[in-house]
Amino acid sequence: MKRIFLTFLILLTLMVLSACQSDSGPVTDTTPFVGGETGLVLSFIEAAPPDEIFDDGQFPFSVNVKLENKGEYDLESSDGFIQIEGISPTEFGKSSGDLREDIPGIEGSKKGIDGAVINGFSDVVEFAELNYIPNIAGTLGPVPIRAASCYNYETRATASLCIKEETIDSIRDNEVCQIAGEKDVANSGAPVRITMVKEAPQSKDSIQAQITIGALGQPTDSFYKEGTECDNKRNNPDKFVVFMEVEPIVNGAVTARCSGLNGGNSGFITLFDGADRTISCSFDTSGISGNFETRMNVKLRYRYSQFIEKNIIIRDVTRD
Repeated sequence: MKRIFLTFLILLTLMVLSACQSDSGPVTDTTPFVGGETGLVLSFIEAAPPDEIFDDGQFPFSVNVKLENKGEYDLESSDGFIQIEGISPTEFGKSSGDLREDIPGIEGSKKGIDGAVINGFSDVVEFAELNYIPNIAGTLGPVPIRAASCYNYETRATASLCIKEETIDSIRDNEVCQIAGEKDVANSGAPVRITMVKEAPQSKDSIQAQITIGALGQPTDSFYKEGTECDNKRNNPDKFVVFMEVEPIVNGAVTARCSGLNGGNSGFITLFDGADRTISCSFDTSGISGNFETRMNVKLRYRYSQFIEKNIIIRDVTRD
């Protein structure tokens, strides 16, 4: 009898748990972006370059660089270039122009309406018929061959802001939203991102959003003003420069006025030494009625630079 009663209790418990789970409904992903902290991913195709080559023009070889667009910006063929560095062009039978090729157009990742992720595409840039011309004695190396990229990229980000007729929050039950506090922010897949958004009341008719921008790539990566040459000199005024645009909110009715953007809603900002920077934007809500949440969308545009490197050995063809 006791065993039957125990079995009944277990079955009852399972039925209650199952009912609770079905009431909760399916968990859906409401993030509008695939996300991620990279744009392009670079890699060498196997044996291109090879581990070893020979001197005296006896060993033509290729350097093939695979480019995978793992971010969410669609690269166009005019968006940047790949350049081979670390070697003398003339010693390898090339001109400096031969060691620089445009990046092809490569579509980025996307999230479909059903939430399914469509991965970005990839392509290969080939530097063919390199050939070490000098005649050396013995072995030379390791010799670094570096493939460096420089390309325009874009980040889109979104966060919810709270709009209220009474901007200064009062303590009430069942509020639609709260103005003061940190907001959830979502970024498209890219190496420069909005890392934080904080909202606060500014006056009875305005709110303020503090928007923090940061770079999350590798320590050897860098970023520059869009369309520039990715010159890594310390005194380059275009280094660590991002174009930022804060789109109007409430269906375009309210435009941001931002510090660091000359009081406008768009312009170039510098992330000094690549460190995070916070921009404060105010929104005049005096003409808006009702209490509700609205989306604030931000775009960042910049020139991104990264590299991969492989060491090769050059051997004397007459001795080995």
